[in-house]
Amino acid sequence: MTLSPDTRVSDISQRRGSRSALLHQSFDALTRMETLLMSSFRSIAVRRPVTACIAALAAVGVLGGAPLAASQDDACPTDHKKVDRKLHENLHRMRTTTDRTRQRVIIRAKAGTRAALKALGRGGRGVRADHQFIDAFTIDLDAAGLARYMADPRVESISFDADMHGDQSSLDDPITVLAQRTSKTTSTTTPNPGALRGMLGLTSSTYAGTGVTVALIDSGLEMSADFTGRIKAFYDFTQSGAPAVAPSDGYGHGTHIAGLIGAAGRLSGGTAYMGVAPNVKFVVLKVLDSQGTGSASNVIRAIEFATANKAAFGIDIINLSLGHAIYEPAASDPLVQAVQAASRAGIVVVVSAGNYGTNTTTGEVGYAGITSPGNAPSAITVGAVSAQDTVSRDDLLRLGPAIETHPRFPRRTNVQLAAPAPPDGISVLVWERGAGETAASGSSAVAVAAAAVERGWCSSPVRVVMPGGELLVTITDGHATLEGPAERICAGSTDL
Repeated sequence: MTLSPDTRVSDISQRRGSRSALLHQSFDALTRMETLLMSSFRSIAVRRPVTACIAALAAVGVLGGAPLAASQDDACPTDHKKVDRKLHENLHRMRTTTDRTRQRVIIRAKAGTRAALKALGRGGRGVRADHQFIDAFTIDLDAAGLARYMADPRVESISFDADMHGDQSSLDDPITVLAQRTSKTTSTTTPNPGALRGMLGLTSSTYAGTGVTVALIDSGLEMSADFTGRIKAFYDFTQSGAPAVAPSDGYGHGTHIAGLIGAAGRLSGGTAYMGVAPNVKFVVLKVLDSQGTGSASNVIRAIEFATANKAAFGIDIINLSLGHAIYEPAASDPLVQAVQAASRAGIVVVVSAGNYGTNTTTGEVGYAGITSPGNAPSAITVGAVSAQDTVSRDDLLRLGPAIETHPRFPRRTNVQLAAPAPPDGISVLVWERGAGETAASGSSAVAVAAAAVERGWCSSPVRVVMPGGELLVTITDGHATLEGPAERICAGSTDL
């Protein structure tokens, strides 16, 4: 049976095999996929309570309601409030409505008006795609045409058809290198590729994705022995009509994501590079070209196709490891609304947060720097956290003096940076006011241990590891006992 993107299927195929609880068990730990979240702290914490003490996982905020379009100047016409920020900027670059430059936009219509609105644009000849399930359509417009739609009360919102990009960073990107703390090694080879499955607690007898189908919306998939017999369908949305074609991937990003999700491990000789769910099946919807770029409208078409054919292909999950900058609130973003529609249809939608956790200009870490549709309320949006050298001497030398002399501490303060020290301790680096970097400090060890026990992150006694040695801190009824080796380092006398 061959399906076209514009055809709903009435012949529902029967599922075979029982559904596993793959997602419910592993999505909260999946590494970015670039969606799948991977952190050694989390997995260690399952087995060793102490290790959970200072696990510093940055929470990704969901920018669901910030009215980004509110930056529009008060002097702008009222109609400008219908457009997103990107399109608003373009409007101000157009000097008159006689500008013949055409823009591709996505128009969301009020209920029951979509067909009439489509006809408004040159009799419908400029319409590039129809998005029935979100009451929207994609159309090419010049300035005059755009003005007509903005003035039409039947129009709910107008969005720029943004470029989409696969979420990945080049290995030689200096910001990426900085953020991932790779300065201590020049190798780009994963030291222990099997660590991912181990950290997720996956073995050959645990959940393997049997009976689960993932709609992979990405750059495609290059067939290999790792995916033999598990590709249910492949449609190319970068071609006119989105035909069913043989699997391919001119960019490689989709194959990489598919491998993380469900590579069988055959090419690596076993479990070394096996995916999280090696029995999962795929419906591949290609929306990114050989340069890793695509359009929001094509991604929306792919999401709609997956939703319409959910029963025909047994689609349980949509994976979107791609995104674009957020130009408007989630409530009017057509890509977000497509994700919402898929979720309402019973599909679990997993979205990558994006690669914008670091300001590319300043190099500073910034939180909630996610992309659309990661801000969809119903999406499972996840990102990556580097667990390597979470507390490093570089961190101490940078943060120590800055915090010590911060205006909030007029008398200055000591600084302790703490992180898990497997298998059962806390690693602590100390910066003392007036002294700077300190190899060991009893009061600092007690402070960290007391804070961890008080918050319930670990139990007493606590093993504290510092560059100068290890100490054992016991907290009982508000009192602390400090144990550790003692060594004479100097002796002498002085006259008083």
